[in-house]
This record gives sequence, C-alpha cells and structure tokens, in this order.
Amino acid sequence: MSNMNRKPKRTNEIVHLSMKPLKNGCKRYFLDFSFEGKRYKEYLTNLTVKPANSTENRAYNKEAKLQAEAIRVERERQILEGSFGKEQANSRKYKALLLTDYLSEFKALKAAKGQSSSNATTINNLTMHLIAYRGSQVKMSEVDKEFCNGFIDYLATAKAFKRNKLSKSKGDEKPLAKTTARLYYNTFVCALNRAAREGIIASNPANLIDREDKKPIKPNGEERAFLSTDEVKRLIAIPYTNNTVKRAFLFACFCGLRISDIRGLVWDNVKNENGHRYISVTMKKTGQTITVPLNSSAIGWMPKRGKANGGELVFSDLPADTTINSDLKKWAKEAGITKSVCFHVSRHTFATLSLEGGVGLAEVSALLGHQNIRTTQIYAKVVDKKKVEAVNLLDKMFNK
Repeated sequence: MSNMNRKPKRTNEIVHLSMKPLKNGCKRYFLDFSFEGKRYKEYLTNLTVKPANSTENRAYNKEAKLQAEAIRVERERQILEGSFGKEQANSRKYKALLLTDYLSEFKALKAAKGQSSSNATTINNLTMHLIAYRGSQVKMSEVDKEFCNGFIDYLATAKAFKRNKLSKSKGDEKPLAKTTARLYYNTFVCALNRAAREGIIASNPANLIDREDKKPIKPNGEERAFLSTDEVKRLIAIPYTNNTVKRAFLFACFCGLRISDIRGLVWDNVKNENGHRYISVTMKKTGQTITVPLNSSAIGWMPKRGKANGGELVFSDLPADTTINSDLKKWAKEAGITKSVCFHVSRHTFATLSLEGGVGLAEVSALLGHQNIRTTQIYAKVVDKKKVEAVNLLDKMFNK
C-alpha cells in the first residue's frame, strides 16, 4: 500500500527528495542519490512534515518543503560540478575550526571587498556576544539549530558593550537595542551562509528556524525611526558644522540611498535624460543595480560638480560612520527632535514620506532596491498606523 502511495521519482533528477514516516505521526525528509557507485540516503534531521491539522502546521510544512528542496538542488549541483566529494572532505577538514576564528576570516573577506569600518566593528561585537553566549571554543561543527535559537534568546536580553567589554557595573548596564540585536544576528546568518557555500558546514542551520522563533528580535514595523516633513524642515533650518554630511543626509532623505552607496557615488552615476536627472548605482549591500529619479529637493542638496571628472566622488571627505551618527544626534537635538537619529533614518524617511505622498508600494520597493516587497510593507504599516491616528483625532475633537 505504501509503495502505491509513494510519488514516482522524477527521472530528470539526480538527487531525489523522499520522506520517512516517524513514530510520532510526522515524516522526515531525506535525500536519495548515488555518487561514484555508492548509494546515499542523507537524512535532513531538522526538516520534518507535521500532520496538516492546523494552519500553523501547514505553514511550517510549506517552509520545510522549500528548505528541503533547496538542499536537494544544492546537493545536485555539487554532484554535477564534481564538487560533492571535495566538499564532504572540506567539511571534515574544517570540523575543528572555531567559530571565532572563522568570523575573523569573514571580517577580513569583507574588508577586502571594500566594506566600511563599521562592518568590521559589527563583526567584532558579534564575536564578543557569541563568546558571552557560549564561550570562545565553539566549533563550526557545533553550530546547529539549537545554538542559533539560543543565540536569539540571548540577544533579546543581552547588555550593550562599553569600550569593547560587556558592561559589568549595574549603573552601566544598558539593554541591547532590538535593531542592534537584529543586526548582529543577521550578520551571523550571513557568515553561516558563506560557510555553507564554502563547504565548511553542510548547510546553514539558521535557515531551519521558524519565523515565530525569531520574535524576540523580530521587527514589529513600528520601531523604525523616520522623520516627518516638519522634522526634515527643522533640520534644514539648523546650521550644521559639517556641510558635506548635512548635504549627504538630506540628499538621502529625498532619494533613499544607504550611506555605503553614497560614499561610493561618483559623478558618472548621475545621468541626464530628456531633461530629467537620475542616478544609476550598484548597491554595495546586495549587488543589485537600481535607477532612482532625482527630484528637485535631492538635486538641491547635491554638491556642485564644477570641473570634477566622472570618476570623482559626489560627496567627498565624509567622516567615519560613527562620527556621522554622533554628529547627527547632536544636530537633531538642536532641532528639537527627540528621536534617535542615525544616517539610516534618512532611508526610512524617504520610504515613509514617499508612501504618504501617494507613491505606490511596488514603486517605493523598486526605488529602495528591496529584493522582497514584504520589506517595503513594513513602511506601509507605519503609514497606515499614522492614518488611523489622524482619523481618531476627530473623535477627540467631538467627544470633549
């Protein structure tokens, strides 16, 4: 009977995805394939199919199937390219590699690719939090789903660093900001993704974690700071000691570029076509090329080109990110803005004000270079919340 119910294997597949029934009523995925005359049954330990008796289980099963299929395709690629045996050997070779040593290598790779010093600082802080979480002797082979889940819980209650050390005295204790916790975890996941691609680990265990398990550090859509139109006007009216930073920040408020992309922006990226100016730039974070039309406000905050050639920077002499963000906080305070302002707030401001102004969600997503429109929907929820608050003001006016 079970053979009759089994789905026929697709003949064009080298690696087949199958399931084994478990005693608890679930099923476990495994890969079935042959390589160099040897038969393999590779069980995907953490990927199971639960009884489809609830919405939650059906959503879990859908995600598990996508992950299992991704592993199947990757294993098939390894076999076709002849790297399967090598990557298995590589995995054994790196079995004793320490997580902290690998992160040092990861940091060096990022630096070699031109990443900013702030990226190195993030990896340093991530490493220190991982040591505070589990110690300095954790091996790459010991990083599994349970380790990743525990790290999420740790970050949710961790204390911020002070001068590269965890705060010890009670007076110094300051909870790690949720956005910072998320930054550290996402950096950790990126490092594990690279380790998987390099064959250092078989797969990224962080990909096995349910979205609900990430809730302690998951964005809720309401904590993203942005500036209102009035707040942007107040910043414009306040003098700022570093005119280059002021221009760069306000330019970003009107075009949405990240600081990393503004640092690399050259005059060749600025185009003119049919009387309209736009920028075409390959984003450092994603490698995606985007085209952003420039409105008059954005153009007004760009420096004058003068005799600069096409390869020269548009915004030259920008200080380090930490200096910029420190100065921005002082600038915002002088303008009477109580929000915590860093350079990335300009990107949130562009997204939110664009949606408030009537620009469609898909268009804003394209302008920001988001690879998934769900990321842009976070801003849409903020705008919707503001609309509800505006309408509720009428109740206060007539219920006095």
